[in-house]
Amino acid sequence: MVLDHAATEGIAESTAWEDWKQVRNWNEEDWSKEREVMLSRLQAMRMRLFNKAVKKGQFQTAAQVLDSIGKVIGESVEQINIQAPELSIKVEPKSDS
Repeated sequence: MVLDHAATEGIAESTAWEDWKQVRNWNEEDWSKEREVMLSRLQAMRMRLFNKAVKKGQFQTAAQVLDSIGKVIGESVEQINIQAPELSIKVEPKSDS
């Protein structure tokens, strides 16, 4: 993108890289200002997606959305594993009696 910018605008490559640094700074500033609003919007979209997925029987999608929501609220894999029951299955040979 930087090289395309330099060619399109007819500027030196070093100037194009300086422009890129400024654009990155602006993006970081914008993100820090909008972060909370964007996070709440993203959570609302996840909830709508979850509800639609369940309604349509797309349970794998619903499970993935729940995982995503869990990560945002701080649910860790360790907490899930502690709460999950442990199953043990043993297959015994068939007896010929």
